Amino acid sequence: MTEREFQEDIETLKEDMVKLRTDMTELAKKLIDIGKTEAREAKENLETEARNLINELVEELDKVSERGKKTFKTMEKEVKEKPL
Repeated sequence: MTEREFQEDIETLKEDMVKLRTDMTELAKKLIDIGKTEAREAKENLETEARNLINELVEELDKVSERGKKTFKTMEKEVKEKPL
């Protein structure tokens, strides 16, 4: 191998290293973007699930409240009909 061929190989390696560095930077950016997208989607899914659970809880509380009112009215009626 001559000195000139050796220098050409070195230059080729340098160019390849610059290209590799650029490619790795682009890959890292893409991975970060994917991570952000996944995190945003996970957050949105959790928020939706939380809203659904809150709605279910409110519905159940409304049912309990209605049962409590009915029970109170029933007891009130019984006390009026049969006081101590």
